[in-house]
Amino acid sequence: TDAKNPLHDLLLRILVTDLSAHIHGASPKSLQHLILSEPSNCSVFVSQWSNDIQRFQSFHTLSGMVAKELKIKDLLINTPGEALAETFTFEEVERKVLSTLRDTLISKDPFNHDDFRDLIRQRRDGVWGHMKIADSSDDNPYDLAYQALEAALELFALKDKHAEGFSFPGISEMFNAYTAELHLFDAYHRRFMAAADQIEFVGWDILKNLRETVSDCYENWFLDQISSSWGSLIEGTGDSSFLKQWRIDKVWNQQDFYDRAVKPILDKNPRHRVFVIISDALRYEAATELTTKLNHNARFKASLSALLGVVPSYTALGMASLLPHKSVKFSESGSLEIDGAPCNSFLDRNQILLKNEGLALKADDMLAMSQQEGRDTVQNARVVYIYHDKIDSIGDKAATEKQTPKAVATAIEELAAIVRYVINVLNGAFVFVTADHGFIFQDKPLSATDKSELTKKPENAFIAKKRYVVGRDLKKTAKAWHGFTRDTANTDDDTEFWIPKGNNRFHFVGGAQFVHGGAMLQEIVVPLIKIKVIDSRSPD
Repeated sequence: TDAKNPLHDLLLRILVTDLSAHIHGASPKSLQHLILSEPSNCSVFVSQWSNDIQRFQSFHTLSGMVAKELKIKDLLINTPGEALAETFTFEEVERKVLSTLRDTLISKDPFNHDDFRDLIRQRRDGVWGHMKIADSSDDNPYDLAYQALEAALELFALKDKHAEGFSFPGISEMFNAYTAELHLFDAYHRRFMAAADQIEFVGWDILKNLRETVSDCYENWFLDQISSSWGSLIEGTGDSSFLKQWRIDKVWNQQDFYDRAVKPILDKNPRHRVFVIISDALRYEAATELTTKLNHNARFKASLSALLGVVPSYTALGMASLLPHKSVKFSESGSLEIDGAPCNSFLDRNQILLKNEGLALKADDMLAMSQQEGRDTVQNARVVYIYHDKIDSIGDKAATEKQTPKAVATAIEELAAIVRYVINVLNGAFVFVTADHGFIFQDKPLSATDKSELTKKPENAFIAKKRYVVGRDLKKTAKAWHGFTRDTANTDDDTEFWIPKGNNRFHFVGGAQFVHGGAMLQEIVVPLIKIKVIDSRSPD
């Protein structure tokens, strides 16, 4: 006993006793003389202290001082992380468990996935996983780390399930497989990267090696496998290229959205008003997460389906295809027109909607309105298009494209808020959420092997981007897939395009980690969320 400082001595003994009570197996020998005879009382005290929001910071500080004094990190160096699964006494224990789980994933040695998932959930619910850690960001770094581990686990498990790659008899089967399950590869990779990026931002490198393993799984295996399999189906044989027909049984084409989804609601009752929320580059996998989030609200029910997006899968063409129209065509200069009117800007789209009893709003402007301002704004409109741009505005710039995973998470939160505003403030009863296109994202910098390099821009091209070239009289080329927008977007002209085969790029100018414009599933499986209000205030 430390007679000079009995409180210090008691603190050491309480914390060591709590540690010892929860270790599976013997505690370190050098600590055994500090163990008290009433471990249950010590554990109750430590649990109440550490889980009290008002007192956690004192626990964090004092337990850290004790851990340093007793050299807990060194004493536990040979203790298996599994033996500490029930222990939450010291932050060093949390780091040990986290490192053990990380190393288990990297090693690829066999382990029980259910036990792994249960341990992650247990640690996230523990004091270090949910309390505000001093000097950290608003997000708990341990919780973020466990989110990353969970995403990596599911990614690797999905790869094991499809270890032999992907083989489907036709376009329809592979498209449906992507909407049913294969999009989860994109989701798990994106979720891992979002969490890992935030952890690195606070100065932790604990996931650095696992990040390499995740990138290798997703970017070097999955993207290669899926682009090869899907690409072979697109090419077909002879004149049977999918780019010539661009139709899938029981799947709406993106350009049919207004006539198939919106118009029937408007025709049914002259009092009906439809809200269409379009989020630039909202990928299908993110829409599944948004749908789940929306369904946590008891007032409405969200259901997700998929549209077959236009090709090239870029903003102007995707946005045009979603508007009410009889014809879409490219002008001589390459700009798009709907029924003879320009449709390339927000103001252009608003003018087109005004001609169809509608209007366009920017999401940020709408959310800034008061309840009365919002209702007054939409009062005379039967169809309201709300444009949201978070993902593409971040991803489509070289300086910020690496922040794409975080931008997607932010977009999901913002879209949920927009839906709530439309339903709760604007009394929206018929609401859709969709997108102009998806995207491909790779964390690692790309190399020359990822290029389908064109020696020069084709003479007759009026648009030349990383994933598409649009023009007239382009002819065929061995370096790219060739097609007509008449086939892939139902335009009323003979405009042609080139897109790189697979997930390659024509060039890396302006960034290359975030791209769209081609015909890969991540780009052209366009989400369509239909939201139905289920309370008594909903009209028929």
